[in-house]
Amino acid sequence: MATTITKRIAVDADDGLTLAPSTFNASPGGGISFGYHYGFFRFTNITIPQSATITSAKVTFTCQQDGALTTINLRCYLNAHDNAVAPTSYAESGALVLTDAVNWDAVDAWTAETTYDTPDLTSIVQDIIDRSGWSSGNALMVLVRTAGTSSGTRTAYDTAGSASKSALLTITYEPAVQAAPFIITSSLSAYNIATPDSLGYAYEESTGGSAMDVAVKTGEGVGKNILQQKQMKYLYYDLNTHGKDVTVTVYIDGVAQTNTITLNTTSRTRGRYEDVPDTWHGYRFSLSISCDDITDDDLEIYAPFAIQYTAFGV
Repeated sequence: MATTITKRIAVDADDGLTLAPSTFNASPGGGISFGYHYGFFRFTNITIPQSATITSAKVTFTCQQDGALTTINLRCYLNAHDNAVAPTSYAESGALVLTDAVNWDAVDAWTAETTYDTPDLTSIVQDIIDRSGWSSGNALMVLVRTAGTSSGTRTAYDTAGSASKSALLTITYEPAVQAAPFIITSSLSAYNIATPDSLGYAYEESTGGSAMDVAVKTGEGVGKNILQQKQMKYLYYDLNTHGKDVTVTVYIDGVAQTNTITLNTTSRTRGRYEDVPDTWHGYRFSLSISCDDITDDDLEIYAPFAIQYTAFGV
């Protein structure tokens, strides 16, 4: 389910302007004039989970004073950092690592007290949310810079000018399908090995037969105490993919096997997959479930049946 968050800058130090060769002002009060200055806008506590899918993103500015009629060309960036920190000097601002630019060309005249949106910033916001070091609650910083030279200006309120009219960030996203505890068990006919705890898998039984919305990968390297030379025999499942393809991949000793299983159900379905490829021999079994364009409402895996496999000694 899509979620929309909004965040307005509330601290003077989180927005400001710069101008070559050395001008830096984190509390201009007179507004930030694009086309003449560069502007930075840091939005804190962005509660978007890592790897969520961004569907729209923009910054809304409120014009402080009428802008010149000359059209101007601007470029929007994000600071390519896991948790952006507002610059405190011209040198720091100039040294920021930036994402690719989103063009904001031919910006017409602005009228005082009117709001104006940037172009869609989805692509560059996604770049940050996909960073391995991104965590919900981190900060994003948008930078607006002039493309080339310009005699025109568009002046937006900064926080010092008006806390209620400072830059406003709006992002809509679909959460990544979250990993959740579920059961993956092994039934070994030749050996007595306690499961699932000895295999290192998490286990949680849902109450009342309710569904858990998950996309899971148990990860390589788990189940190391499964004895050598085992063969996968059966794969059991209990799920509802709501008509979307879900791929089950087997890892053996951390290596994904080329044969995969695709499951697709339109209602809760329990089944046993028997056509297990002969290539699935080995040890250190691990299973992965992956799916494209799946939201948290699309994939339901039911516990305690969940995903199970049967192996036997050879």
